[in-house]
Amino acid sequence: MAELSTSTPPPLPLPPLRIGTRKSKLAIVQAEGIRDRLQALAPGRRFEIVALHTAGDKDKTTALYDFSAKSLWTSELEELLVSGQLDVVVHCLKDMPTQLPPSCELAATPLRDDPRDALIVKASLPYTSLASLPAGAVVGTSSVRR
Repeated sequence: MAELSTSTPPPLPLPPLRIGTRKSKLAIVQAEGIRDRLQALAPGRRFEIVALHTAGDKDKTTALYDFSAKSLWTSELEELLVSGQLDVVVHCLKDMPTQLPPSCELAATPLRDDPRDALIVKASLPYTSLASLPAGAVVGTSSVRR
């Protein structure tokens, strides 16, 4: 007669936590940073970065100031989050609309990596800070991580 085992079977491994992000170089760097922080908190857990081009990434002809909604860079990822195809989404805060969809929540904002942003203006202009720029001024941005 065979004996029954009373030991508990080992737990099944958890599926990877899917981190959604845009496919830009900067977005992937940011998502990798979040993944690394999560990995340090949960060393036994697997993480997978899922990157995709959003509507804002695909439209290379419309000027940025002509886009009527910031959600062009976020809504597709949020839809995948709500549908369960992603577990978390990493956005650059500047790309997010001021109001999130009711089904999403801003869960965390990591510490800033490098606070050394700079405003560069023509020497002949009187502006010395962002606050001193006139209303409606257009500011160009750049990032080494892009």
